[in-house]
Amino acid sequence: MTVVLRCECGFTVRAGDEHHLIREAQRHALDAHRMALSAEQILCAAFEAELAAGPRPTAGDAGPTSDGE
Repeated sequence: MTVVLRCECGFTVRAGDEHHLIREAQRHALDAHRMALSAEQILCAAFEAELAAGPRPTAGDAGPTSDGE
């Protein structure tokens, strides 16, 4: 599953796992904003962003049927 985290400045981190997300977000925060963020801060921001985005469809969500049911 891809994790996406967007910075207020417009930078977007897309990562396939938490370790990559943390590494890239920490690099961006330090290089662009001179901020040293902890792994916990980044994971919390990613969790909050996921909650704000709302539920994602699952494989079992087929949507409405074609026969009107």
